[in-house]
Amino acid sequence: MNDFRNKRVLLFGLGLLDGGVATANWLIKQGARLTITDAKTRQQLAPSLKKIEGDFDLILGKKPILDGIEALVLNPGVSFKHPLVLEARKRKIPVVNEAILFYNSWPGKIIGITGTRGKTTTAHWTHHFIKNSILAGNSPEHAFLDVLNDDTRYTIHDTRLWAVTEVSSFHLELFDQSVRSPDIAVVTNIYRDHLNRYDSMGEYAETKKNLYRWQKPGQILITEAKEIPLELGNFEKIWGKHNIANFRMAALAAHHAGVSWDYIRSRINTLPQLPYRQQIIFQSDVFTIINDNNATSPDGGIVALERFGGPDTVLIAGGTDAKLDFTKWNELVEKKIKQQHVILLEGSATTKMNAARYTLHTTLADCIQSALALNPKIILFSPACKSFEKFANEYDRGEQFNTCVENMLSK
Repeated sequence: MNDFRNKRVLLFGLGLLDGGVATANWLIKQGARLTITDAKTRQQLAPSLKKIEGDFDLILGKKPILDGIEALVLNPGVSFKHPLVLEARKRKIPVVNEAILFYNSWPGKIIGITGTRGKTTTAHWTHHFIKNSILAGNSPEHAFLDVLNDDTRYTIHDTRLWAVTEVSSFHLELFDQSVRSPDIAVVTNIYRDHLNRYDSMGEYAETKKNLYRWQKPGQILITEAKEIPLELGNFEKIWGKHNIANFRMAALAAHHAGVSWDYIRSRINTLPQLPYRQQIIFQSDVFTIINDNNATSPDGGIVALERFGGPDTVLIAGGTDAKLDFTKWNELVEKKIKQQHVILLEGSATTKMNAARYTLHTTLADCIQSALALNPKIILFSPACKSFEKFANEYDRGEQFNTCVENMLSK
């Protein structure tokens, strides 16, 4: 569905990360007769509601009805298995999300990047290599429909402009053959994740395939980090071994988009460091503090442990369970980190992390205070878990960690 003028549209889930706000504003600009529904209260949604520009109806605290609704627009936080979604499909009401609206509206070419780990870094680095490109998707700073709303900033009517998009499995749940396929699709990897949302690893992997399942001849798929004609020098020392694969995929995607290897080479030394991904937030002659907040699964935590783990490292981990297996993570922690140097934040996944062996705290501030008291050379915050029990989202957790560190070190 591409024409929303005078159509009755239900936006299911506004949220607090601005993606819902961007979607609401885009739909209003398209002339939709918009109704917004959310499980949160008006007070909780106040920061988002005040950013919406235009008229809309609001349904809070009761089950929305589909009578008269001509399109259902789903916040990616809402599962495609939700009863309202199933009912909409039964009634043959189109069900879409922000990524689908963007893909079917963008006039230029598209690079779609998905995967369990590394998709954000790969997307940002691909954008870094392509001069005539924009970033879109899967983050508050680059919400899909913010790009379409801000056509003066991005000159979106230029068909030569590449959109480098980061697409989560939550977005891909609704992709089908009616959605435009990316000109270049990149799948960084597939690890166990989100098994509180999917019935099996197989279902999760099949969902990821929706990015490229309906690609046409001539469109490109990148699923492995092949060798490229570039010398990486001390890249691994600076960025870590895991980022070699991200770099290669970003470089390959950019090259397929028409960028020369010489230009890519000239941009290596200015690659951006992304927040919360093995990010050094404090460094002195005495110790270093690393915020790896976006390690939201055991596999992500393992990557950080392999790079920074050691007898002088204090690890802060723990959080919300997503029905993941911590066996390998536990084994590596016992191998790499002293028992008294493991500090866990209370949460539903923390019991799987051999919590009885380690120091346990109920707040992130207490975890950091305990870590500082041990006088380590490295403090590694790599949760290996989701963040939903104590924080609004993973970005909130990352910001809170940085704020706590800054406040404690300034005293």
